[in-house]
Amino acid sequence: MRGLLILAASVLAALVPLQAPAAVMAYVPSQSDARVSVVNVSTGNVVTTIDVGASPIGIAATRDGRRVYVAAHGAGSVAVIATGTDSVQAEIQVGAQPMGVALSPNEARLYVTHFRTATAAGGGSLWVNGAVTVVDTQSLTPLVSITVGANPAGIAVSPDGTRIYVANAGSSTLSVLSVATNTVIATVPVGSNPVGVAASPDGRRVYVANSGSASVSVIDTLTLVETTAVSVGGHAMGVAVSDDSSLVAVSNTFDDSVAVIEASTLAVSTTTAGIGRSPAGLAFLPASHQVLVANSREGSLSALDAASGSAAPATSSSLGWPVSLGRFVFEQPIWLFSDGFEEQAAWR
Repeated sequence: MRGLLILAASVLAALVPLQAPAAVMAYVPSQSDARVSVVNVSTGNVVTTIDVGASPIGIAATRDGRRVYVAAHGAGSVAVIATGTDSVQAEIQVGAQPMGVALSPNEARLYVTHFRTATAAGGGSLWVNGAVTVVDTQSLTPLVSITVGANPAGIAVSPDGTRIYVANAGSSTLSVLSVATNTVIATVPVGSNPVGVAASPDGRRVYVANSGSASVSVIDTLTLVETTAVSVGGHAMGVAVSDDSSLVAVSNTFDDSVAVIEASTLAVSTTTAGIGRSPAGLAFLPASHQVLVANSREGSLSALDAASGSAAPATSSSLGWPVSLGRFVFEQPIWLFSDGFEEQAAWR
């Protein structure tokens, strides 16, 4: 009996997962050709492409990189990508023309902005009422739909998971939702045609990129009022905050530039021109001041050092038309068993 117990223990030990070094990956939706390009950030190579549905725009990845959620604007659905096989695991019907997606901190819920009435592709020609649909990430089923402002676009969740922030492009407002009650608890006036929104990891502020007024609204999360508006470049679209909450990056689509705001002073510290044609979505690399920028009309990624303002191309292959609103870059751990068996399909 003792020998059997020892043998069983040795078998269990052989199955204990070990974590190998992480690969930094970018999953970049292309609005023009209904695909997501999977990019190895360290090499700039496109590993593969995944068909996800018409006009993918918004994106959110789990912390461990095992799942990626993509809003297919033209299909009225969210594609769920299993990154181990880089295949679509499921498609969730959420409503007309979804734009933004964000995960709760515990990743039990997915929040999706969409229109209640269909309009032209891209949503710029007609202002229509909108909603946020709450999805259970275990069953992959919608739970409730919450009415917000017109043409909701970007979405962010507070670090403590109690609030949802939605940029309403057609209303020039920010809707603040309570997770506990699934209701709008505040509507905050911001600049014209807000698109991107990001919550600082320290929980103190929300930043809203106003495309129509070339500014970023800074919202105090205690008072839920705009404390200041920081002037940036033409058609501010994407916005992201570094993990240490010290830097805010903003894409200026009409100026082909990215502005970086110092959170301590709420002033622009650098503006990098010639970043690429029509920069849109952007995301900080984990625990870094490096930013990946999706250049929508160039079909490329640029790498930006947010502290110095220096930038360089990050891909050599065309990525279509990558708008890529949301968190599209993450560390993807490669899990190995102690006998060397890889759980994921292949090394990146």
